[in-house]
Amino acid sequence: MTREVEKTSLFFYNIFKGDDKMKFLKDKRILEINETRPEDAAEVLEYLKKVGSESDNLSIDKGGVDLTVEQEKERLEKNKLSFNNKSFVAKVDKKIISVSGIHGSQRERIKHNVGLGISVLKDFWNLGVATHVMKYIINYCRMSVDIEVINIEVREDNKIAIKLYENLGFKKVGKYTNMFKVEHKYFDCIIMELIIRQEWNILTNALLLRLCIFLFKTWISFDLNEIIIYNKYEVYAKLYKGDCTDENRHYRTDW
Repeated sequence: MTREVEKTSLFFYNIFKGDDKMKFLKDKRILEINETRPEDAAEVLEYLKKVGSESDNLSIDKGGVDLTVEQEKERLEKNKLSFNNKSFVAKVDKKIISVSGIHGSQRERIKHNVGLGISVLKDFWNLGVATHVMKYIINYCRMSVDIEVINIEVREDNKIAIKLYENLGFKKVGKYTNMFKVEHKYFDCIIMELIIRQEWNILTNALLLRLCIFLFKTWISFDLNEIIIYNKYEVYAKLYKGDCTDENRHYRTDW
């Protein structure tokens, strides 16, 4: 079976954007981001329980997700074959401190949309982890052939996260009323989106324009060089035959 991920130009992403995988945090520790491997399944499930107990801004709680280690491994294996379903882990000192990912449909009419989710352990808040991880995922989506729109949902009172997403180009497009219910209290959820296909089209058009200008200048340059070479040989021929005016003799000093 042909792997769908091959359609995403992930090979070129790893070459040209590989430096995004490792970043220095504000406390100078090194953050390493990679696609989640099936071998990470057990650690990921334990992580989700911990992060779910630390924050009320996530859809999961201290129970984590209802998956066994084997089921999580199977899910991660399937993700290898998909371009719009990916899980990523960020590690510091080989320990998972952030889990994120994108999820989309295989239906032809809507597979260009993906939802993005991200979580970070409380001990690593305000160190730039979320910013680095978000940029990494956005760059992955930009290099994809098929992903055009990224959606993210965030609690309305999570001002820090909303500001981060806005700084990365996300726009508010809607709202779910009473989406979250925490300790019998309801919270609305903001829907935000980043349309990356428009950015790609703008970039492509700009590159094509630059290429056209370059080719035009190159063509003009070659054309002028041909004229100059032709004129010099013509003057040389006239000199050789003794049929040369004073004006033509003047050009001989340029040879």
